[in-house]
Amino acid sequence: MVGGKVIGMARGREDTLIHVQDNYPPNIPDTCSLRVMERRKDTGESVTIQIGDSIWWQCGEVMWTTAGTRTPWLYGGKSGIAYDIRLPKVGYSH
Repeated sequence: MVGGKVIGMARGREDTLIHVQDNYPPNIPDTCSLRVMERRKDTGESVTIQIGDSIWWQCGEVMWTTAGTRTPWLYGGKSGIAYDIRLPKVGYSH
């Protein structure tokens, strides 16, 4: 699994390049990039990824969570209707 907090992005005609910062292990930040389509994989509905949102990917699956619905694991995690929305992945780099 790779992912973290969205710290930058560049939107193209068909897809969006997302720059992600991972803070695990603590105090050793790392960055990577991911190219996705800004639409729900299940319904095809358009979405808008923003700086501060969370995104992760594993085994061809991309999951996106808006910053406004994310709850720290200390407080129960997995909250809000926008938790782990699947997006189509176009590519990635480490």
